[in-house]
Amino acid sequence: MAINRRALIAGAGAAIAPAWAPAALAQAYPARPVRLIAPILPGGVTDILARLFALRLTERMGQPVVVENKPGAGLIIGMEHVARSAPDGYTIIIASQGAMAVNASLFARLPYDTLRDFAPITQVVEFPVMLVVRPDFPAADINAFLAMARAQPGALTFGSAGIGTISHLGMELLKARGNVDLTHVAFNGEAPPLQEVIAGRVSALLATFAVGMPAVRGGQVRAIGIASRRRSALAPDIPTLAETGLADFSVTGWFGMLAPAGTPPAVVQRLHREFLAVLEEQQSRERLLALGVEPQGSESPAAFGRFIAEETARWREVVTRAGIRAG
Repeated sequence: MAINRRALIAGAGAAIAPAWAPAALAQAYPARPVRLIAPILPGGVTDILARLFALRLTERMGQPVVVENKPGAGLIIGMEHVARSAPDGYTIIIASQGAMAVNASLFARLPYDTLRDFAPITQVVEFPVMLVVRPDFPAADINAFLAMARAQPGALTFGSAGIGTISHLGMELLKARGNVDLTHVAFNGEAPPLQEVIAGRVSALLATFAVGMPAVRGGQVRAIGIASRRRSALAPDIPTLAETGLADFSVTGWFGMLAPAGTPPAVVQRLHREFLAVLEEQQSRERLLALGVEPQGSESPAAFGRFIAEETARWREVVTRAGIRAG
């Protein structure tokens, strides 16, 4: 039987390619600019974080990392764009827990699967939230707050930055854990409900540090406690809700980096190393803390993937119990 020499060589090359191609790709990567998608309008915390990391990765990797804003549809447009992009490491996204762990339950249908269509790279930051009230609010701690709520079911109100945001879902979790009835008042963004708390028209708000801390330091509102498992380096003087009466309660927001599913593992590992290196830089850490977020990397891409799955299951339970739907 005659053997085609060209076909034999091609076949041999194909057989050995998988053994060396990923390593060669990682060594050469990046060979051109990388796009970092921010699924939100310019100017917010997501955009600022994206640009901070883009600048540092540009300097570290020797190729431009360019931020592209693709806002709309509750973060879905930017997420779908990345899910459908080539899995080559040249399109990545910064995503919040809302985009990755909440939307799957909040929306009846998404044009992608958050657990299947993305390759986790690493978490990059977490942002603590705190329960704030007016300085003259009668409850001094979480126990007193819950006692007031139980005595007047539905009378106390809480504001939020919108349906499905951490300020909304975190309070829904507090309602369930504290066995209380609170009335939700949704706003568009976090600043309006904070102003309503200051004015006394809304009882409480689960506020991010970026928005709430200036009002706390200025005496306009009082922090009953931080919702994280541990005290925050941003405000070590403020106790957690867990240590003051609401045992095992924890709500923390986060951002992470992802690529399209199928991105070569060697490229994902390279990106993971670079992001963690940025998080170790003193200047980067100081800039992040100034934004009201805390540096927080993942041990590995796989560990970040497990974390996303756990967060998805956790918030699905909250969304389902409360009967929340977007739109």
